[in-house]
Amino acid sequence: MKPTTVVITVLMAMTAVAIVGATFQLTRAQPPPSRTPGAFRVMQTVENTWAAIAFEVKVSDETLKKARPLFQKAWDDRKKLMRESAGNFNAMMEGMRKIKNDLDAGLKKILSDDEMKKLTQWERSQRRRPPMGAPRRR
Repeated sequence: MKPTTVVITVLMAMTAVAIVGATFQLTRAQPPPSRTPGAFRVMQTVENTWAAIAFEVKVSDETLKKARPLFQKAWDDRKKLMRESAGNFNAMMEGMRKIKNDLDAGLKKILSDDEMKKLTQWERSQRRRPPMGAPRRR
């Protein structure tokens, strides 16, 4: 090989390594876009509230039967919201707030004051917890 060919080959190899290194550094420095943990939690409101009244508040079976239609409506409303506002984060958040408010209003008619207080306390305790996998604040 001629010395010129060797020099050109070495320069091309060094350029390729530099491009790969820069690409790696850029992609590593910027994590891929993802759902925010808060948004994910909001979307699980219906399931979390059902689990809370069943297992944390420990309401009676009769109360669960009365609550079931409220949760069915919230579930159906959420499915409709997801379909209609796909990609519009603000519309989803606003819609989920309305669904949660409607669910809470219905639960206030079914649950006793003590049960509603326990549910509210449980929900507050869940808001204070960092999402799973989130970095801890120091």
